[in-house]
Amino acid sequence: MFLKQLAYLVALVLLACGMVLFRQKQTETMHFAFLYWNLFLALIPLAVSLPLVFIKQASRWNLMTWPLLAFWLLFFPNAPYMISDLMHIYRPSPMPYWYDPLMLASAAFSGIYSGFLSLWIVERFLSLHWPRWCVSLSVIAILLLTGLGIYLGRISRWNSWDILHRPEALFQDIWQLLTHPSQHTEAILLIVLYSLFLILNYGFWKSFGNSVSPKPELAIEQD
Repeated sequence: MFLKQLAYLVALVLLACGMVLFRQKQTETMHFAFLYWNLFLALIPLAVSLPLVFIKQASRWNLMTWPLLAFWLLFFPNAPYMISDLMHIYRPSPMPYWYDPLMLASAAFSGIYSGFLSLWIVERFLSLHWPRWCVSLSVIAILLLTGLGIYLGRISRWNSWDILHRPEALFQDIWQLLTHPSQHTEAILLIVLYSLFLILNYGFWKSFGNSVSPKPELAIEQD
């Protein structure tokens, strides 16, 4: 099942990239080229989480996976962030009226599904070591932080690597948001609504059989 999901995701990414490329050739512009970069960033969390599928020894998790999980969490918001690219739907357009919405939706769902698949891998891994309630709270916390990450990326224009490049300015921006929420009501609303959207959609996505274990050769297990 895991490989099947991965294959569908790859096909969806190729569809999105193909539609962007076709649009650029038809219009002889580089418009929407940013989607290539955003799709690349959206696939990083999935690529980072894949080693967790193959870790067999629980005793190795403290040494090998804390840096891996930290890096994954840092880049995870880039995947669901792509839903915000739907804001680029506009008229008039040189393409048929239906083309741009479908192209942007293909890219957005590529990001969403890539993020959900990587979160599912991380959730399964954590469930080997933590109680179920703790894992569930962790998933909710991750998606709440993702809502914050989407705000920081879309509105404040921060990047994931700014936590290393400009950490003081980034944390100052976050601190202002947390300590003066009444001055940032729109930001709080955006964060809450995006977080709720992701929490509900992730639960819906998992309800369609995605909580079933992968094939035995890909299963995460303890010795």
